[in-house]
Amino acid sequence: MKRTAIYVASSLALLINGPCWASQQDGTVQFYTLARAGPGAMVVSGARTAVPACATDSAWSVDGSTGNGAQLVAAIMTARATGRSVTVVGTGTCDPASPTREMVNWVQFN
Repeated sequence: MKRTAIYVASSLALLINGPCWASQQDGTVQFYTLARAGPGAMVVSGARTAVPACATDSAWSVDGSTGNGAQLVAAIMTARATGRSVTVVGTGTCDPASPTREMVNWVQFN
């Protein structure tokens, strides 16, 4: 019985440990800026919910320096070119390289 309570408490701690103020935004990609060094910037139409206090810029920070990030950038540019709608969900934290922009956690292409 005691062991079960520990497992339940541990599981709940993992669920609660996510960002408290991660934004979400639905719309179309208005523009995407590729940076020579550092993260790119993406602006999406539509209202953005639960914006963290550090995100004073309306753009999202997108790190295209990893393999997964490069795929995300290609998909974002394709969505922009075709006018396809997206749902963007943030991490709830701002990018140290772009401290006024929330980092993208994932993008759903609708």
